[in-house]
Amino acid sequence: MAGAAISSSAVHASNTKSHGDKNATTKFLAGLTCQLGSPCLFTVNNNNKTPNYNNIMQINDKALLVKLNIGMPGNGRKDKAITNEVTANHALASNAGRWNKTLYPPEAFTPITTIAGAARTFHYDNTLPWLDDGMRILPTLNYQDYTKAMRQFRAQFESTADSHFIAQLAHWEDKARQMHNGTYRAEDYKPAHKLAKKFKFKTDCQPIPTGQDFRVKLSAEEMDCLMADTNARLIKAAEAAEADLWLRLSSPLAKLSAVLSDPEAKFKDTIVTNLKDICALVPKLNITANPQLSLFARELDASLAHIGPESLRHLPSDRAKAKAAADDILVRMTDYLPNTDE
Repeated sequence: MAGAAISSSAVHASNTKSHGDKNATTKFLAGLTCQLGSPCLFTVNNNNKTPNYNNIMQINDKALLVKLNIGMPGNGRKDKAITNEVTANHALASNAGRWNKTLYPPEAFTPITTIAGAARTFHYDNTLPWLDDGMRILPTLNYQDYTKAMRQFRAQFESTADSHFIAQLAHWEDKARQMHNGTYRAEDYKPAHKLAKKFKFKTDCQPIPTGQDFRVKLSAEEMDCLMADTNARLIKAAEAAEADLWLRLSSPLAKLSAVLSDPEAKFKDTIVTNLKDICALVPKLNITANPQLSLFARELDASLAHIGPESLRHLPSDRAKAKAAADDILVRMTDYLPNTDE
């Protein structure tokens, strides 16, 4: 297929890069297909890309950790009576299965889950991966925009939960009676004040830990081991965050190239707007201050991100120019992308 394209399956992979005596694992989350027709994995040219460990070890000054927690009332419950009835009617073993009923119709929660989904998407788009515990890296350059948006999402979430569900609880219980016919059991349904407490929207922030954070009394050797382990985890997290940002920059570019190479492909506005969005985010998310990331983002923003989707749909000359520009940048970008080989 002409042009670069996202491969059929994303892969989790890592490689070990050395810098002096330091090793770190980089996770790069996808494979790409080369323009010339055969699948390949982008590799690192170590002459052009050397990890800047000074920047990595200072990310605790440039970012913090954030966790998004969104909760809602459960909408399912085991119905013992129906389970026993089905088991008896079909002569099933007692552990053959169970009947889980939906308490309220799905539309009782639809607008609330839509807001929650939008909040989670924004959360992932505006942060970078951390090691575990559901935490994400939030650069300080993006802190104000992130927290402002999250306050708006929280207000929408709480308002909609109250107006659409809690205030109309009697309506949704009537719908549930109709839905379950004679199997409706009032004791399965909690009162409004208890259900209201189940709606939760919270962001938790904390500093990024470093090897200097330990204040316990240990031997010098044990303290050195703890510090070394913490700093190694910090390096791993920072490199994974940088790899994630490379993927987020290169993937929409590769998709644009693939679509431009196929005259029959459906050209959606998001093909361009997704590229524009990540170009705007790179300056805020580039916590390792990788100069190549910044340069490519600026070049993409100037050359491709502001092209009108309409002209790419209907003007072959504009499509050809954009295709050539996208492929040229993809080729030059390969030297800086992390290796997906194990």
